[in-house]
Amino acid sequence: SLLFAGPSGVGKRRIAFDLAAAILAGGSGRSVETELKLAWGGNHPDLHTLHRIEEKKEISVDQMREFCSSMRLKPYQGRTSVWIIDNAEEMNISASNSLLMPLEEPPAHAKIILLSDSIHRIVPTIVSRCQAVFFGFLSAAEVHRIIAGLYGAADQKQDARLIADLARLAGTSLAALG
Repeated sequence: SLLFAGPSGVGKRRIAFDLAAAILAGGSGRSVETELKLAWGGNHPDLHTLHRIEEKKEISVDQMREFCSSMRLKPYQGRTSVWIIDNAEEMNISASNSLLMPLEEPPAHAKIILLSDSIHRIVPTIVSRCQAVFFGFLSAAEVHRIIAGLYGAADQKQDARLIADLARLAGTSLAALG
């Protein structure tokens, strides 16, 4: 299991989905591009995500139990399934405890990725069972490049001032633009 930790808006979720697509492509015989389209479209049958229900304050034990229970199901298309827990710091203690067994003994086909903006808010027993990958803030040049990449080549010249203003507003993270 992997734990991607770092500030909001620096690409943890993007890397998690891109990695998931690469893992899924390796077990399916399809291209990474095909898997990426399905993953980012929310239509991949072997990519599962868990996040806090909008009107709730935390990820509940019931949500986690259902998530972990479905983890035992065999992959639909390939040999592997990927399970992503977004904002893992939002798990309550009971939900965290429900995740311990799948982290210790995951099904052979399941790969688990946790994403967190606040690793210190995750119980230590969860952190100790994951390989942590730490993300830092982005450089100003990287933020500018990412924002410029959102525009077409023709629009970049016309909107150069807007791109520069957005990059300055964003600072070292894209979270402010979310």
